[in-house]
Amino acid sequence: MASLYAPLGFERVVEAQPLESAPLRLARALRRRPSAMELISPPFVCASLDEGADRLTLLTDSVGVGRLFEVRTAWGWVWSNRPEAALSFAGLPARADEVGWAHIGVADELFGQVSAYEGVRVIDAATCLEWDGRAGRLSVSAVDTVSSWAVPDRAARSGELIEAAAQDLAGVAASVARLFDQRPVVDLTGGRDSRLVAAAFLAADADVCLHTHDALPGDLQVARELVGLLTSPPEHRVEHVATGGAGEPPPWEAMANARAWHRFAEGMRPFSYLHYPAPRSLDVAHPLAIGGAGGEVAHGYFYPAAREELERLPLEEMLGRFADSIVARYAPVAGADPQARALVREQILGTLRSIADRGYRDATVLDVFYLRERIRRWGSTGERTGVISPLLAPGFLRAALSLTPQERSANVLHRELTRRLVPQWADPPYYPAEYERMPAAARPAAPRVIRVGDAADRDAVNSLIHDRQAWAAAFDPALVDSLWAASVAGRTDARQERVLRAVVWRGAFEDHLDEWNDRPTDRPVVAWVPPPPPPSPPSPPTAPAAAAVDGAPRPRQVGAVSTEQAPPRSAVPLARRLSRGLAATRVWRRVRGTSMGAVLRSRGPGGAATWGAAVAVGPPGADGSSIAMRTFIDC
Repeated sequence: MASLYAPLGFERVVEAQPLESAPLRLARALRRRPSAMELISPPFVCASLDEGADRLTLLTDSVGVGRLFEVRTAWGWVWSNRPEAALSFAGLPARADEVGWAHIGVADELFGQVSAYEGVRVIDAATCLEWDGRAGRLSVSAVDTVSSWAVPDRAARSGELIEAAAQDLAGVAASVARLFDQRPVVDLTGGRDSRLVAAAFLAADADVCLHTHDALPGDLQVARELVGLLTSPPEHRVEHVATGGAGEPPPWEAMANARAWHRFAEGMRPFSYLHYPAPRSLDVAHPLAIGGAGGEVAHGYFYPAAREELERLPLEEMLGRFADSIVARYAPVAGADPQARALVREQILGTLRSIADRGYRDATVLDVFYLRERIRRWGSTGERTGVISPLLAPGFLRAALSLTPQERSANVLHRELTRRLVPQWADPPYYPAEYERMPAAARPAAPRVIRVGDAADRDAVNSLIHDRQAWAAAFDPALVDSLWAASVAGRTDARQERVLRAVVWRGAFEDHLDEWNDRPTDRPVVAWVPPPPPPSPPSPPTAPAAAAVDGAPRPRQVGAVSTEQAPPRSAVPLARRLSRGLAATRVWRRVRGTSMGAVLRSRGPGGAATWGAAVAVGPPGADGSSIAMRTFIDC
């Protein structure tokens, strides 16, 4: 028997003691009853081999966070927890899956069973694969977890399910203590998920170390406040990272980082990690990392602002609007190819329809979508052993889906559980969700924008931008060019930088495939050359405005300027108002009978004389107002 990840909660399936025989007893129990995988907290993948019967059984966890990949060949199947290992064992070259990379280009994650590699399929959640060597037959079965998560009478059962969730969280803490002989490191941010997880371990009197990084200054601020509320606080470590923290980020290389991440994670890390250096290997010791992944199911991660209004629409229209809102959240600005965006929308809409067919008829479809798609493919939860996500416990997920959308929006489950575990942590606002409703002075500072244009290997990125073949299939090249120039100039925001990160991620994956397939990367070096500065505005004429008033010949420039550089429409009525106001003043009454007054009167009050005098000096300035108009007022 072999397993990936620790089977947290295995005590719900078999007796915990003796621990030495628990793996084989668990494998036999799961082979007899594959649906029991729903009782084990993800991530988990189990493989058992009965040599005497020539039978292999593989099982994935109820959410699909545990990684299992399949490659079909002419002679059979290959399964592995790493896509490149599956290709290597199958004797196949590694090629990019264009559908998968269209997903990544738009959403920074993958959907369905596609992977970043052509021919490599992801095994779905709660699936049992059984190979019978004697019969030469593969049997595949799966539990419909979307239906099993449904709670018929949510209002009546929510109380008991919240209690079951509290017990499950305590059970995870007990399993961690039983299966690991090291001190857990529990991430603590300003958010609701990490606070609940930390509260569960503190309530269990576990010997833990709290860990916070300063990627978002607000996270660090709130975490320190929470630790200060504890009577006997545990150790609290603060880590500086090269993002939006208080200090300047260290120099970083975009292309080098992206290649290193693909070498390490085989296309499974999101491009949001671009500015971080990648680890050299998975084969290193790590402390237990306890995080809050999965808690988003209990607070409406994908809920749009108009949720209640959309829930009143006919079902199909509601699902379509929900799909639009998810795509807009993934890709808030243009940059991806429209066909790639449409492909992702259709994938999302199909999943939402499938969820609705199982009885979810309100915004809960978005929470189940989060479980079915986002949580199992995002980030590093299933990347290695030692990453523990207590909020993926079955009891917590069932309690979360027993709530109404209104209760999830109000963080009811998090607050109820936190109040039972660490009461003093229940009332402080969550960051950033609840800080948005507080006065501006109380909000933590916004993070700094880290731009691809500031990377130390700008020439390498520029070379990639010019190498359209490496990335353009899923992007709009003209928009990418524009965003790249804006990034170098420091004019992009965080949403626009997502597009550039996606382009770098895609292009670097081609370089990674070249390396894996022993091919040279042949990309001409195109050094970044800043565009020429815009031309300077023409200098204004130096002829004094008084020349026309004193009777000297009026410059011919007046008519030319007024026809070639038309005045702003808003300037003409403004000039008329100014001239009419001037006509009622004591100054005008004194000037009216003079030669200057005669010239102005001959051209009509507030008419051509006002504008003619103005444009004689020069065209409108950069501020939108007329330099000539100011000259007239100065007179």
